[in-house]
Amino acid sequence: MSVSPKGKRKHIYNNETYHWFVRKNSEGIPRIHIISDDKKIHLERAMFDTEVPVTGTYINKLLEEYFKS
Repeated sequence: MSVSPKGKRKHIYNNETYHWFVRKNSEGIPRIHIISDDKKIHLERAMFDTEVPVTGTYINKLLEEYFKS
């Protein structure tokens, strides 16, 4: 079963579909969530700066770091 796209942005990385969104955690700190379409990968990272917009390049960087390790 795939991820519901409601409220999420779609991103393609290495021919795989990922969905990402930003939500605040219980302490009110914004976090970036990246989920693979098959739900096998779920990354959650703190935003480095809330004033800078999240772009596809930044999502690529986070995914590259994940697959590198």
